Amino acid sequence: MPITSQNLDEIHHKISHHKLNDAIRLMRNRRDECSWLRDNGNLDALERDYRLMLDYMMRGVRDEKRDEVFAKFVGRAFRCLGDMTMRHLCHDNSVYRSLALLTEREQLSVETMRERLETFVGERTMLTLLPEEQKAVRSAEIYRQHHELMKAVFATLVVAPQWSNAEREAFLELLLSPTVESMDAQVMTSAITLSCMAVYDINKWRLLVELYRRSTDLQVRQRALVGWAFTLYSNRVDFPAGQAIVDELTSSSEVCRELLELQIQVFYCQDAEKDTRTIQRDIMPDLVKNSHLNITRFGITEKEDDTLNDILHPEAEEKAMEDMEKHFHRMLDMQKQGSDIYFGGFSQMKKFGFFYTMMNWFVPFYQEHPDLAHVSDKIKGKGFFRTMLTASPFCDSDKYSFVLAMVNVYDKMPDSVKEMLDGDAMFAGHESVHPEDAARPAFVRLMYLQDLYRFFRLYNQHNELSNPFDSRYDGVGPSFFFMNAAFKGTAIDDKKGDLSHFLLKRERFEEFDNLLSTYGSDTDKNYQLLCASGALRCEDYASAIVCLRRALNVDPTDTKALRLLGKALLMEGDNTGAATVYNQLLLLLETPPGRGLLLNYSIARLKSGEVEQAMKDIFRLEYEYPNDADVRRVLAWGYLLQGKTAEAIAEYGKLESPIPGDHLNCGYCHWLDNNIQEAVRLFRSYAEECGLHHLEREFKQDFPYLKKLGIVETDCELMLELVDTD
Repeated sequence: MPITSQNLDEIHHKISHHKLNDAIRLMRNRRDECSWLRDNGNLDALERDYRLMLDYMMRGVRDEKRDEVFAKFVGRAFRCLGDMTMRHLCHDNSVYRSLALLTEREQLSVETMRERLETFVGERTMLTLLPEEQKAVRSAEIYRQHHELMKAVFATLVVAPQWSNAEREAFLELLLSPTVESMDAQVMTSAITLSCMAVYDINKWRLLVELYRRSTDLQVRQRALVGWAFTLYSNRVDFPAGQAIVDELTSSSEVCRELLELQIQVFYCQDAEKDTRTIQRDIMPDLVKNSHLNITRFGITEKEDDTLNDILHPEAEEKAMEDMEKHFHRMLDMQKQGSDIYFGGFSQMKKFGFFYTMMNWFVPFYQEHPDLAHVSDKIKGKGFFRTMLTASPFCDSDKYSFVLAMVNVYDKMPDSVKEMLDGDAMFAGHESVHPEDAARPAFVRLMYLQDLYRFFRLYNQHNELSNPFDSRYDGVGPSFFFMNAAFKGTAIDDKKGDLSHFLLKRERFEEFDNLLSTYGSDTDKNYQLLCASGALRCEDYASAIVCLRRALNVDPTDTKALRLLGKALLMEGDNTGAATVYNQLLLLLETPPGRGLLLNYSIARLKSGEVEQAMKDIFRLEYEYPNDADVRRVLAWGYLLQGKTAEAIAEYGKLESPIPGDHLNCGYCHWLDNNIQEAVRLFRSYAEECGLHHLEREFKQDFPYLKKLGIVETDCELMLELVDTD
């Protein structure tokens, strides 16, 4: 019987529930049935040692450390399952199978890796001693050989079996060694991350943690942070050792801050397609329209000047430039906030053969890359190429895309564009990255995340990989690591409020709701405010009121809580309560209240019967905001409640863009004036847009006010009949 993910899940279930005899039997049976599930002897050793422990227990031998010993057996069983899972991937998955074949051709131990990596550093240093005519040829050969070595190293690490403690320490020592190139250490860190994403390995995860803690290389450290956060796995019985590490990590405020930054950056990456649609819909059309270049299948050409248009409309060009600059700055503002504004453009430029090599997605940009050998020295000497190495706002894979694309189109470009590329001003101004910004951990991390996101979305075999940026059915995935149970009860809980605000602002409502379920209490004011915000979004006003009263129990003077409570009470129909809350809020404010607050207070007072007092505030609002449609609507409603229907009708007539509610309320005015035909017409207009059942509901909700003005229930029933009659 072939091994399947269902078989592996069954074994995992057995181990998790401490049914080691069953788990060992299932793994042995699968191994015996599948010749490609070769074993290094760990499973046999586990079975032998476990039976020995059971035998000692059968004899009545007491062991005070039996719990500790059994926990080690559980860990060993998980490692055996991990090895079996990786071999399963290397047999059934074409991505891992190709990597496994590469490791069979060139088997590398950690000692061999160290020796050859250090040899490369030495050979590169010796290049300076060669004559100029020999240097270029020798350099190209050294980098070609090293690239082939790194492909084998990368493959070896991605498909590596479960590591022992000794192997973890050996690789950690190698990656921390000053004699290993930073770019090599970065690629190896990514390979270890990919391996741990595919099959969890506590020792690979611990190595990533130690790299993050101890590396002095900013690039390596940030890759390690992404690695251990994305591969954090707390649902395993053998994770208590890892939990202690998480507790220690999160005791540092710096670590918690970086984790919050990372989590926010992940969400920006996930929004890349949405941001691309925004740019293509709202920004690019105007940028292209106002550009002086034509992009055709034969290259880029300059548009001819429209002399006649310049004479007839001399201000048009200036306005076009202003519009283009406005849209351009909007796009740059999106980038500053963290949006991946280049994903849409560069996603179309990942078809080069360069990107069919898996490792290339994780290689930092460098001009000696063997796959750039065909790029002429003429192009490498241009300003834009130098910018790729220093001030480019692109992630590494986009840098490669840009240069490879330039090779194909450079000769077809107009001279003005070539002149721009020849200089150093291609990314001048806001588009360039200042050296200080480029050296900031947040920027380095974001660029790596964008590379990682592109790999899992655009690699030609991405469908065969599990994308960590994707969410599961419950809205949670590896990249939403703030949801991980390992962080519950740690200092990360203190950062969840900030993340919740971000999610609410970005309208990531599912993630917002999921995150709120992981922390908080009745006495946590900020948490209660967040819960109330979520409830208001869902129009669950009763729940919002409960949360807001809890927040006010903690701090009765919190103006934000009072403002939200007034709104919730108003929407729930408790107008007297809303008026009381708004009055309390006005007494607490140290600055003059805004238009929105006074409008809501006025509405609450009107609906609670304080019509005359409310109208005084409304008249003042009308004076301050003479053209405000919402102020006019509240004023008209006040006139209606006073029985001043003529004044109310006049105000409704001044509205330039009436909404269905205006037709409804103006219909009430004509009804009270006994102008039944006009009232029916307006009610029908409302019903056509909102439905007759909505009209009936509004009649019921407004009946207390209508009753005071002389309308009885029979009138309402007959009016609905008239509205529904052709």
